[in-house]
Amino acid sequence: MPVIKKYENRRLYDTAASRYVNLDDIARMVTDGEDISVVDVKTGRDLTREILLQIVHEAPGGAEVFPAALLRRVIRASGPDPLPRMRREQLVIGFDLLDAQLEQSEAYLDRLYEPLRTPPPLTVSDLPPATYDTWSGGRTGPRESDELPAREAASALDAHGREEMDELRAQLARLEERLKR
Repeated sequence: MPVIKKYENRRLYDTAASRYVNLDDIARMVTDGEDISVVDVKTGRDLTREILLQIVHEAPGGAEVFPAALLRRVIRASGPDPLPRMRREQLVIGFDLLDAQLEQSEAYLDRLYEPLRTPPPLTVSDLPPATYDTWSGGRTGPRESDELPAREAASALDAHGREEMDELRAQLARLEERLKR
């Protein structure tokens, strides 16, 4: 986990990369899946939440993620009295549940998108018969070891995979619609 040190002059130093970073760099690290930690050099206090909130606040559309009613609840949950403490505990439980649900959804979407990121190598046996006959020069039946040259593989995938890609896009659209609800 990269540790970012925050100095008195507000500069941020990435100890893993040995360089100074800004909020955009930290946002990029988080987007790339890194779990970062931000620590005040002088006090040793963990500033991770404050920095992440600052990034969300400054990001285009970042503040729109949080409905005003939710922000009011967060404000009402601050303070030392018993009622705000109970509200704060309920908010933490709710956010933990939301985080777990989002984690499951993201893992599902990652599994769904994985074949699109790294498609398996295309072999002649993956082709429809008409395409195989054209490519093979009339040879009877494909051999499992046959690999297509890059240009032929791309055109065969384009012709053969269009329906599958359309179906995947439709499934993804349905999933995104369900997530919005």
